[in-house]
This record gives sequence, structure tokens and C-alpha cells, in this order.
Amino acid sequence: NIGESFVDKGGFGGGRRAKSRCPGSVEAEDSMSSIVKGAQLVVAVVRIKCFQLYRGIFRQADPPPRPHFDLIAAGLTGTGKTTLLAALNGEGAVEVGAEGDTAQREADAPTPTNGFSIKAVQLDRVIFNVKELGGSDKFRPYWDKYYSVDVDGIIFTLDATATPDAMDDALAVLAEMDGNPALDGVPLLVLGCKKDLDGACSLETLESLVIKTLPDVRQRRMVRVSLANARDADDVKAILNDFSSCYDTGEEES
Repeated sequence: NIGESFVDKGGFGGGRRAKSRCPGSVEAEDSMSSIVKGAQLVVAVVRIKCFQLYRGIFRQADPPPRPHFDLIAAGLTGTGKTTLLAALNGEGAVEVGAEGDTAQREADAPTPTNGFSIKAVQLDRVIFNVKELGGSDKFRPYWDKYYSVDVDGIIFTLDATATPDAMDDALAVLAEMDGNPALDGVPLLVLGCKKDLDGACSLETLESLVIKTLPDVRQRRMVRVSLANARDADDVKAILNDFSSCYDTGEEES
């Protein structure tokens, strides 16, 4: 009867309404669910594309690789070659208590190079692969064995505190090196080390001595003359960064 179609067998008043869904409502819900999922997918794709676009616009381009140049570092024993290269590579950096404390400096100084060693010095624009040649009387006759077309530059160290006779001896070695045809035209950095010690010569004096020794050197090669504290990595790095301007790195000068 009519009552039984709307209620359970427990009677008209105490029964529960029958739960039934028509086929049309099921299809509508499935269609709505598909639309929502499709919209979520579209939003996700748009967010990814926006992120990629943002990163492409604002991300800084990777810097170009720095060119490498092969240099030789020469000079008599005790002029600061090993010390400055050690400082640049963070090896054996030691604070000296008092300016001019020569005994402490000698105790902390790296062992002089016997033969040769190679250090990579990373600078702002370039990387210098520096081959340090030992400056002892025993090894110096073999220096020219390391001169070749692969040498891109010379760092020659002098002791800025040297006596006049010792300075003349060192400059004579520089003149001999400068005259070797295997090194024609390569840039030269003459570095007077120990400028922080008492008795160090001035930059003007050092430049005068170099020009007197090599009177026409500026017509034959690019030259820099500087004074340095070989134990101060920042000081030496600033000098080498300036020296790197002698090399064509393919960058436009600002």
C-alpha cells in the first residue's frame, strides 16, 4: 500500500525514510569531480610555468670560466717566493706579534723550495698556475730547463731589505733571465718582498733599480714593479690582480 512504499515495516510513524539515488545525480557528481580535478591540474601546470619563468628572468647567469695562465716564480733563496705562495694558498699563515720581528718571521717561514713546486692561484679574472723555481746556487743553473713556449709570465722576487751588494747580485740574475730568448715578450712582475720590515727600500728606489738594470724592458714586454708583504695574502692578491690586466681574458674592460 501507499504507507509501505515510504516506510519500513515497523509502521508509518516509526520507520526511516528510504535512501535512494537516481542515476542522473550520480552522473552529475562524477562530472563535477572530473571538472575539479582538471582545474587542479591546470592550476598546478600554471604554477610550474610561472616559477620557471621567474627563475629564468631573475636567476643570475653562471659566470664564465676563468682562463688559466702558466707563470714561473723565480728569485734568489730567501726573497719570499715560497712565503707569498703559501700565504695565497692559506698554508702556514702565522700572525707576527711585532712589526719587524725578524727572528719570529724566520721561525715561521715555510721551508725554501728545493727544485720546484706548482701552485694554482685563483684571482678575480684569471687563475695563475705558478711554477716556483728554487733559488739556490745548486738549482739556479737549471732554471732555463723550465723556460718554454708554455710560459705566459714571470714573477721575480727581490728582497726589499737587501744590502746594495746583495741587490746587485739579484738584479744580475734578473737581467740574465730577461735576456733568455725563450721568455721574449712575456709579462714580468718584479716583486720587492718584505716591505713591512725595517730597512725596506721605497717603491721609487726599486723601480729605478729595475729600469737601470733593464733599460729597454718596457719596449720588449709589459712590466709591473711592486712592493709586497709576502705574508699578507690580501696584499699579494691585489698586486696579482693588477698584474692580471696584462693578459687578454676576452672580457671587455669596464
